[in-house]
Order: sequence, then C-alpha cells, then structure tokens
Amino acid sequence: MPDQVRHDGLPDQVRHDEKWVSALDRFREADSRLAAAAHGEDERLYDRLGARHDSAVKALLRTPAPTLVALAFKLDLLISEQAWEMTGGELCLGSLRRDVYRFARG
Repeated sequence: MPDQVRHDGLPDQVRHDEKWVSALDRFREADSRLAAAAHGEDERLYDRLGARHDSAVKALLRTPAPTLVALAFKLDLLISEQAWEMTGGELCLGSLRRDVYRFARG
C-alpha cells in the first residue's frame, strides 16, 4: 500500500479527510479479518466476513479520493477485487469517474 494512503506518513490533506481515513480503516480491518479467517473451518464466519469485506471495499471506492495517490489506490483496489462484478459495483465506477474529472479540473 503506498505510503500516502497509509496512516503513517499521510499528507495533511489526507490525514484530515475523516471520510477517507474512516473508509480506509474500515477496509483495512475487514481485509485483515477476512485474511485471518481464510484457512479456518468456520465457513459461515468466512461468508459473513466476506460480505463485510465487500461492503468495506464498496464504501472505500465510493469515498472521494483526497489525492491522486488515493485515486490510484482505488483503481488498484477496484481491479484486485473485481468490484464491477459486485452488487452495486456500478456506483463505485461512477465515483471513480467523478474523482478523475475533479482532479482533471484542478
């Protein structure tokens, strides 16, 4: 994960963007819990954690990117998670489009 997207070394404009930091925290927590349960025997737990993970992915992708680095992170996440296949994934694509246009305008 790029340093500009993690909490350590966050530029002020990212560190003070509470929505982005909150969505990123939620994603990182869900990702960590899902990874920890990946090799367990409790399939129902894994399914619940998977649903929470998908929700956290979509929430982060729908959160406006505060920097170009954050936008790049969102694009990487979109691709790695194949978010366009998720229910509601089209909303994530719309959010990315808005980010791109916002940064293009300066």
